[in-house]
This record gives sequence, C-alpha cells and structure tokens, in this order.
Amino acid sequence: MTLFYSPRPRRFNHRLIYSDERKERFKKIEERAKHESGMPDDEHRAPEYIREAFSGATKHVRRQKEKRDKAILTTQWFTSTVAIAALLLFAYWLLTGRFPI
Repeated sequence: MTLFYSPRPRRFNHRLIYSDERKERFKKIEERAKHESGMPDDEHRAPEYIREAFSGATKHVRRQKEKRDKAILTTQWFTSTVAIAALLLFAYWLLTGRFPI
C-alpha cells in the first residue's frame, strides 16, 4: 500500500571541513598550562573516554545505549516502588501489630 506514501528527503547536515586555527592554538595553550601546573592528562587516555568517542558517532550503538539506560531507569523505578510499599507495610505492621493483607 504505497499509494499515499512519499519518502521525505534527508535533512541537510553540514560539517565543517576546515579547521579553526584559533581554537587549536587555544587548545595547545590550555594543554601546556595544564602540563605546567601538574594536572593529570589521563582523562583523554581512559578507555571510557575512547569508547564514548566512538559510540556517539554510530547510530545503532547510541540507540542501544539509550534503550539500556531506559531499561535501567524502569527497573530502578519499579524496585524503588516495591521497596517503598514494603516499608509502608512494615511500618503499618509495627504500629498496629497486625498485617493488613
């Protein structure tokens, strides 16, 4: 049934080809200042940082991460709701001495 289906064109996505020399100069100055002050430069070499750099570029990995995060939030919400209900029942039992169910 493709009678009324019309595909939409892709959105325009312009990526800069040329580098910004001012930004690069500022970044070098910043790195030199960090090095001179003794700040650790391990954050750019950490495996998590490298993994994040690649996962942000691919759609399927980004979608998987979003689904995983959504599932974790749902699980945490359910677990916390059950825990609060159990605590309320326990408090009721402590106060009245009888179990309501």
